[in-house]
Amino acid sequence: MDAVNKENAPKTGRKHRILAVLLPLAAFVLELLPLGAVLRFGHMQTETGSVIYRLQGYSYFDLMLPGYGNFGPFIAGLLTTLTLIFAGIYALSERKWLLHVCTALSAAAAAASLMPLFLSAGLYNAISFAVTALLVGHAFCVAARAASMRKREAAAQGKAVAEK
Repeated sequence: MDAVNKENAPKTGRKHRILAVLLPLAAFVLELLPLGAVLRFGHMQTETGSVIYRLQGYSYFDLMLPGYGNFGPFIAGLLTTLTLIFAGIYALSERKWLLHVCTALSAAAAAASLMPLFLSAGLYNAISFAVTALLVGHAFCVAARAASMRKREAAAQGKAVAEK
C-alpha cells in the first residue's frame, strides 16, 4: 500500500503544481483583455434633457479604472499578478508556506474583483465573473493541497512515533 501511495504522490503533486499555475494564469490573461472591467459614462441629451449611458470595457490594468473610482479591478489585477508570481515559485520549489501565501492572495484578489458589484451590477460582466471564479477555484485548490500536505505530514509523524 505504501509503494502505491509513493508512486501516486509525485503525480498528484505535479498536477496540483500545474493547476496552481494555470488557474491564476488564465485569470491574468482574462484580466489583460480590454473587456473585463467596465466603466459607465453618461451623455446629456440637449433636446430632451435625459442622460444616455454607455458602457465601455477596459483591461484590469488600465489606470482609467481607479481614476474614475472603479478601483476593484485594478487591485484584483495587481493581486492576481502577485498570486501568479508566488504560484510559479511554488511550482518550482514546492515550499508549503507559499501555499498559504497563494491562498490569501487569491482570496483577496477574488474579493477585490467583486468590488464593482458595490458600484453597479452593470459594471460586472461575464469576463469579470470568470476571473472571480478562477481566483476562487485557485484559492480552494491551493488550500486543499495545503490540507493534504498537512495530513500527510501528520500521518508520517504518527508512523514515526509508532515505530519508536
